[in-house]
Amino acid sequence: MAVKKTGHESDQISKGSSPNSGKSDAGHEIAQECSLDPAKIVEVHRRIESGEYTVNTRRVAGKLFELESQLRILDRPGTKD
Repeated sequence: MAVKKTGHESDQISKGSSPNSGKSDAGHEIAQECSLDPAKIVEVHRRIESGEYTVNTRRVAGKLFELESQLRILDRPGTKD
């Protein structure tokens, strides 16, 4: 995969150089879900720097609990995925 450092998303991957150039629809959807919003990143960074950003500890704890539950399901003997 060839990466150009121009800052433009369309320039980051040159066509035909990636072994996954024929991505499935599911792969495309995952890539879209994982995309980052630069404006949101800048805004969160600004809020952290200014001391305005607060962590929602209940939300963090809830997400950790969900993750732990999922890991336990996957770790059960006899469960195959």
